[in-house]
Amino acid sequence: MGTYRKIEDSKAWNTARELVRCVYAATGAPAMASAPVLVETMRREALRSTCKIAEGHGNGERNALASCLHEAKGAVSAVRSAVHIAADLGCLPADQVQSFCEQTDAVGAQIGGWLKKIRGGEQGAGRRGESQRDEQPSRQPTSPRGGPSPVFAPLAPFPIPTAPAGQRGA
Repeated sequence: MGTYRKIEDSKAWNTARELVRCVYAATGAPAMASAPVLVETMRREALRSTCKIAEGHGNGERNALASCLHEAKGAVSAVRSAVHIAADLGCLPADQVQSFCEQTDAVGAQIGGWLKKIRGGEQGAGRRGESQRDEQPSRQPTSPRGGPSPVFAPLAPFPIPTAPAGQRGA
């Protein structure tokens, strides 16, 4: 698709590849062994981000590229979410969380810039219904009595159980 002749020339793809490398390095640490589903999720979503960028690039159509870039951006957000959960569970130290957040911000910004460039030739283009959603004021769900809906009430913080230092990862 127009912007890059080869996917290897894409800054977003290369930054996402670096994210994959870092995810694999971090998830190979012994502390992550106690959370195999989290390891699988982080690895799958990081890899998915690069694959979706490449798929969109290789397709050759603007709409397909935009769709794939949106999916790639979602995969990067999933990695970020999993990183925070891993930290909550004591599997990742705070400095790694900060590094991952910086990396996911960088990939997301590069994908966002690419999307903006793609949409530059289209008036109001974007994800389906995006322009209408952006113009409508947000409304909070309400109950039949007119107050805030208890279904959508914010959750109270919950304590995360931690094992004593000698029992972690056992």
